Amino acid sequence: MKVSLYEKGGLHDVEWWEERFASRCTVAIGGGEWLDMMPPGVNKASGLKHLLDHLGISPQAVMAIGDNDNDREMLELAGLPVTVRSAKPSIRAIAKAETDTVEDLFVRMLSE
Repeated sequence: MKVSLYEKGGLHDVEWWEERFASRCTVAIGGGEWLDMMPPGVNKASGLKHLLDHLGISPQAVMAIGDNDNDREMLELAGLPVTVRSAKPSIRAIAKAETDTVEDLFVRMLSE
């Protein structure tokens, strides 16, 4: 289960949420306007890992695309982490490849 909060124009007082809930759940920021709260230890990487284990696929065989803090663990798990150019610098540092948009990457992949 995940609970998400959306604040148009960007989140304010993220620290307030982290101070109150980080000891009881995973608190992640996505896109600057989204705050996600999940059970402890749950994130995009744990969901991806569960799926990969079920399908018998190695994380090294996976490409993951992300742009924000809520993608960090997933990008670190994937064999080919890709970020969009608008990603946070700390997230872009994880990438082995970069794209303008997810759509642009898919068009390029399907054209080859």
